[in-house]
Amino acid sequence: MGIPPFGGFFSKYMVMSGGVASTPMYVWLIFLFGAFLTILYLFRVFSMVFLGSPKKSSDTLPKEGGRLMVYCVAALAALSLLSGLLFQFPLEFVESAVMQMLEV
Repeated sequence: MGIPPFGGFFSKYMVMSGGVASTPMYVWLIFLFGAFLTILYLFRVFSMVFLGSPKKSSDTLPKEGGRLMVYCVAALAALSLLSGLLFQFPLEFVESAVMQMLEV
């Protein structure tokens, strides 16, 4: 779905607002229906993973990730957050390229 300020939110927001501005209302309703279905299956996954009971018990505990793994995950999280906060810069770059291609 995309949560502000992460990158997925702004891309979906732009697709939805473009759909509302330039297409018939039924296309926008299809977008909303797709978003609703996404919420449904993500809620099902969330409930199975975090709210469900364990299938079998294990005597061994999971091993903690190494420092390299933690650094990699932290770097990816930071990049995701930055892509959401700084989304305007690449948008301006792409917009100027599109305007040149369309000769507007």
